[in-house]
Amino acid sequence: MRIYISGPITNNEIQGVKFRFNRAAVKIQAKGHTAVNPIDMADWGLTWRTYMALAKITICSGDIDAMYMMPGWEASRGCNLEKKWAQQRGVPVYFSIEEGEDAWMQRNI
Repeated sequence: MRIYISGPITNNEIQGVKFRFNRAAVKIQAKGHTAVNPIDMADWGLTWRTYMALAKITICSGDIDAMYMMPGWEASRGCNLEKKWAQQRGVPVYFSIEEGEDAWMQRNI
């Protein structure tokens, strides 16, 4: 399964953001899935609008099987857009439980 990682990026210290996204990717991969990690584009120097256009294309392409929402997504304009696009496409959305738990994500029911 290909799982898109959604989490707050803007106005956060980039090294900490990269660490959190990459840690989520490792957890996803450890479960046997492919992590689609948008933080891999962070150093491209694009505008927020362009990053979001790329996110929308990725999410709406049909190539994503699920979305994982990292902690703090609720306060992020970008995360809320990504969640909306996933739900419009019928992509299952999973939410972080607590850091460090084995059952690290749950389905939005």
